[in-house]
Amino acid sequence: MSHTNCLGGARYVKQQLLIAGRLKDSNERARFKRFITYYLTPDGTFLVKMFSKNTSTIFVSDLLSKMFDMYMEKSNGNAGFDKCDTDLNYECNPTLPPNYMPFIATPDSFPECKN
Repeated sequence: MSHTNCLGGARYVKQQLLIAGRLKDSNERARFKRFITYYLTPDGTFLVKMFSKNTSTIFVSDLLSKMFDMYMEKSNGNAGFDKCDTDLNYECNPTLPPNYMPFIATPDSFPECKN
């Protein structure tokens, strides 16, 4: 799944984390893609961009920095999350209905964003 959509989500998040002084070491840079894909998700990226329209750059970069800290702490030195690191997997969260399928945005979900 890619976050290079018409909202420019991954680029924007990366820019804000760089403003906050993050992604300087190779460990953080290597985990950025998994942070965007599995932790922040397209919905989170959208919300962050909405915050940026109504608050300051400092607030958004600090928010993303704290979220990245939470991700790094939760992943606890692993290369990233496994399939049970979200609550959206029925095998790991039996409270979900067995046929539950969350909507996952893909580039094909937004035909108006294609170049």
